[in-house]
Amino acid sequence: MMSVNRILIPMAYADLTAWPRPDCFGLNPTAVEIYRRRKEAVEMYADGTAFQEIRNASNISDDEVRRLVKRCVVLKEDGFIYGFFALLPGVLIKSYERKKSTAREVGDESAGCSGALKLLFTRFPEIEELVNDLYFKKHSNQLKVHEARISIKNIHEYFLKALRKLGLGEYDWPFNTQNAGYKSLYLYCRDLANNINQRAGHAYARLGRDASRRGAVGTGYKPLISNLRPYSFMQLDFHKIDAASIIVIRNDYGVEVPIPVSRWHIGFLVDEFSAGIAGAFVALEKTPSGDSTLEVISSSLTAEQFIKEDPRARFVDEGKALLVQLIPGLENQCFSALKIDNGWSNAAHDVVNNIMDVIGCAVNFGPCYSWWRRDLIEKIFGELTRNGLQRMPSTYGSGVADSKINKPSEKAIKFRILLSELISILFGCIREHNLRKSERSQNSSPVQILEASLSRPASGFFPYSIPDVGNTGPMLLMHIEEVTVRGNLARNERPYFKLDRCRYTNPLLASSYRFLGKKLITYTYRRRCCIVYATVKETGENLGLMIAGGSWTNSECSWRDRKLINRSSQSFNIISDSESTMRTWVQQKSEEVSNRKKKTRAQTSADALVIANVISREKSTQQDATENSVVPSENADTTNDPFGLLIDPPMKVFVRRSR
Repeated sequence: MMSVNRILIPMAYADLTAWPRPDCFGLNPTAVEIYRRRKEAVEMYADGTAFQEIRNASNISDDEVRRLVKRCVVLKEDGFIYGFFALLPGVLIKSYERKKSTAREVGDESAGCSGALKLLFTRFPEIEELVNDLYFKKHSNQLKVHEARISIKNIHEYFLKALRKLGLGEYDWPFNTQNAGYKSLYLYCRDLANNINQRAGHAYARLGRDASRRGAVGTGYKPLISNLRPYSFMQLDFHKIDAASIIVIRNDYGVEVPIPVSRWHIGFLVDEFSAGIAGAFVALEKTPSGDSTLEVISSSLTAEQFIKEDPRARFVDEGKALLVQLIPGLENQCFSALKIDNGWSNAAHDVVNNIMDVIGCAVNFGPCYSWWRRDLIEKIFGELTRNGLQRMPSTYGSGVADSKINKPSEKAIKFRILLSELISILFGCIREHNLRKSERSQNSSPVQILEASLSRPASGFFPYSIPDVGNTGPMLLMHIEEVTVRGNLARNERPYFKLDRCRYTNPLLASSYRFLGKKLITYTYRRRCCIVYATVKETGENLGLMIAGGSWTNSECSWRDRKLINRSSQSFNIISDSESTMRTWVQQKSEEVSNRKKKTRAQTSADALVIANVISREKSTQQDATENSVVPSENADTTNDPFGLLIDPPMKVFVRRSR
């Protein structure tokens, strides 16, 4: 217990066992003996021992003991005290402060000028501010625009010019030395770089944006929330596929026309604890959309196997690749938190709401282009790419300087590398990853880790499934929107509402004029825009399945594709100009003659992604129609079953949770 008279040691540091202390293993015997005597004296002082006894035991005077104690409780730049490190011989606690002016002859060397720069900054604090602004590229009244990466030499020129304006002459430091204070300024800037409080600014100004972002890696601190069990934290991101492929289209004459496909994306959902791939979706889009994000999560909920005709099953035994397929006990498994970047496709309003309402997880948004926030999923992307697609002859490589790049579009056509083949390779690599043992996981595979966690209650992991309501479509893939019921009782115009310029109604709504002007909450199935359900916002009354008007009644078009179609048609009507028939005929004949002279060659088309997406959706729709009839039975109750029609039976629906 520390004596009340030992006021040199603050109460916050009264426990000497918590003081930082050095490892004396590598010190020479003399330094160890000095450190041992000093440490003994400080500990005796803290215990309340009389100074006479301290002097007899350590041969250290009273004043020296007080000086050593004061050194130990000095705060460092990181906020901690020096502790017992201050007792080591030669340890500098406080930087040197010069008191005398530097009186020298012009042209003398810089020796003997220690502390001159600090003394100068004390006299002229605006000079120190100028140097800091130049080094860290800070904006000020004098400095509006900075060089891309200013050198210490150029900072020294600004430094001398500013001192001249303040009236310093040839007999003042630094002008009276041989290097004009350059060495002192260089050492000062080096200390700025090593200062932990200035490190982020130094990295951004001197090393670039990427180097500044890397400062978040390896801080030495444990995460505030530890990942202790599977399905606690999930990472979701999209990866651009860097291998060219083609889709084959048959024209009206039966001739196959190969069209090279530009880069597309695949999205992964990865469990941080086991490093397993829980969900995956091929996004045939130049930029992933919110629909693709929801499809990735939806794929992690169903244990349905890939059928033999599916290209994803080509290199996948038994049609199982994802975690939920390999371990059926994970079907509809919830997770606690989802880590995604702040890209617009992930941050869409519908995406966030649907994920939180259905899964019940928290969504953590990280900065874009910051791989260290989701390092696991980026590592998996790299492994799959190196082991699969970058070994293809049609690879785009890792960049323009990659030696593997050799006319990828031409190679794709020459070797007839189909889009379905690339998808097959990707899902084959996903299965290999989930079953491969790794040293990182103590020679265990992700599937083994999850199976062991499910079988061991002590692991703390238990299945927590999303509640089911019948064999109907998932709430996760519903687009929710508020609309107003339209109609006119005086003109006998029956009630209806509009979504994306399409009219919707059903027998219940059309015969209920009491709903005119009311707000409805609509649920549109993202995979088919014709499937829409509605409820009354005010009362929660369920109006059942709605019927789309016009050409959208039985359309296979998705909700997102319909928006694109409406947008493009509207833009076409705005920009189109009416021309005379003769002028149109002349223009067409001119283009026809011009096209005859050109050689037919294959070109990479961004529209190929759209074509591939449509073909893929049509095949999926035809297959679903064969396996499960989409026509409701005559006795089906379309009024009280809000999500029970025209959805494939294997798919699940989930009740929207109240917030």
